[in-house]
Amino acid sequence: MGSPDLYVQRHSMINLTCVLHDIPEPPAYIYWFHRNKSISYSSSRDGISLVVEKGPTTSSHLLIRNARVQDSGDYTCSPQDMNSTSIRVHVLNGESLHDDLITLHVLSSGHEFDKYTCARA
Repeated sequence: MGSPDLYVQRHSMINLTCVLHDIPEPPAYIYWFHRNKSISYSSSRDGISLVVEKGPTTSSHLLIRNARVQDSGDYTCSPQDMNSTSIRVHVLNGESLHDDLITLHVLSSGHEFDKYTCARA
């Protein structure tokens, strides 16, 4: 079984959110990868940012503004010393989407583990 798929329009905002529930303590790091390469938040590609909220429920939000076709591919959330999970993002160039907001929940051992959301800009 492959990764779940998320379809978004070009120029939209992509919000990939990795949510960790019921963990003894938040991981020191939550890494994000695109096409198996670590995402650099200081790269020449403007509009990529990361927001981490630590607590009883820890979440890491990878935000990609102004989605480009080149942003398509597999994204992986990899919390330190925990299992990683992936989603395949398809950035569409003019094809229609039926919803302005798409949310996908991935279940891990009966608990919500990840939530991926895309909203039009």
